[in-house]
Amino acid sequence: MSGIHNPRLSAQQGEFLVTNIADLETTIQEMETATGKTFMVAADIPSSFAAEALEDLSFMGLTAANMFPGLDGICRMLRHQAHFVRRQMENSVATSGKDILPTNDSLWGEPEPK
Repeated sequence: MSGIHNPRLSAQQGEFLVTNIADLETTIQEMETATGKTFMVAADIPSSFAAEALEDLSFMGLTAANMFPGLDGICRMLRHQAHFVRRQMENSVATSGKDILPTNDSLWGEPEPK
């Protein structure tokens, strides 16, 4: 089944597998045993790595905005970016000992002369 009529499936370059095999996982494991090849791998990644993984994916150009077309994807991407910026600021403060958070005046450029 292709994603031609589904924007999310298309953006994710996804495909669905339809089969009449009742227990596909066991069948694949039997094929692996018979051939000595690996066809399926599972990886458990702790949730504590989620922020770092999302930041790495964003650096590679893979964001929620491209994976989930529409307003909800854009909002997810902005939320992730805000989290990354906040984390970088917190790390900078922790390593330098200086508060680098912007003041209200500096958010929009140079402060007006007084």
